[in-house]
Amino acid sequence: MKQTYLKSAVSPLKSMRELYALYVFSSRNLERRANDIASSTRTSVAMLEEFSQRKIQGTKVLEIGPGQTKPFLYALGRTNEYIAIDLEIPPARSSLAEFVRIFKENGVLRFVKSLGRHVLGIDAALERALSKEFGGTPRGRFVQGDASAPVFELESFDHVVSTSVFEHLPDPAAVMRQVSRILKPGGTVLTVTHLYTSLTGAHDPRVFVDFEALPPWAHLNPREKHKVNSNSYLNKLRIADYREIFAANWPGCSHKLTGGHAVLKRRLLDQLPASVKSAYTEEELLSDVLISLWKKPELTA
Repeated sequence: MKQTYLKSAVSPLKSMRELYALYVFSSRNLERRANDIASSTRTSVAMLEEFSQRKIQGTKVLEIGPGQTKPFLYALGRTNEYIAIDLEIPPARSSLAEFVRIFKENGVLRFVKSLGRHVLGIDAALERALSKEFGGTPRGRFVQGDASAPVFELESFDHVVSTSVFEHLPDPAAVMRQVSRILKPGGTVLTVTHLYTSLTGAHDPRVFVDFEALPPWAHLNPREKHKVNSNSYLNKLRIADYREIFAANWPGCSHKLTGGHAVLKRRLLDQLPASVKSAYTEEELLSDVLISLWKKPELTA
């Protein structure tokens, strides 16, 4: 079976553990989490506007993989035509029919997680907090589909944005080719990729709650790897891999690496075995995300 974010090798027990960890993570300082999401999204929009050299208003924007959070919907949906594509679109309403649809289309594990998020009120609480942060819930259109397939018309979008999606793609290049096709000449794209080699790169929900819930970089350490429960499919690409793929598909793409908690990471880095340290660069271990910006070339006479 082809591995995707939705159809990964996760057992029911691991799914329930993830749901519990997500509940703990979401219920702690909800307003602060909403503020962090709003702040990082505003920063991304500001970066894209600076790169595009224009305000993002009155344009057509596509978000790839909005997930349950839908960050750019709140930031851009009031002043732009916002469309999003995902393998699973957020339930339009919390009804039995919606959850039956999720069960039929994405299987029992996704059904359990979606139902659990609803029962625990995780998504509703975060949506209320984000609406407060951005001053209301804007409109948007959600399309269920695969971003690597030709879903949209040629040169139909001014901007494409995507956060924490590319690390889950079996074939990032295929998605990039579609983005190139649907972007208008002069259109811009921003992607934020959560790096597998980062401290939280294994996507084990326990580490999102507490960095020290597992041995540091356990997913990169053969002796500790068995302790890790990733919550989804990960392509495990490294920084050099992404740079090569981006250069081949979006020539001239610019990149920026960011990472927080430097003091803590340095302390944890000292605990890593020499064999792990030698296999990865400090840039890979200390960076959290890769921010990439690309502009489709303008038409020339």
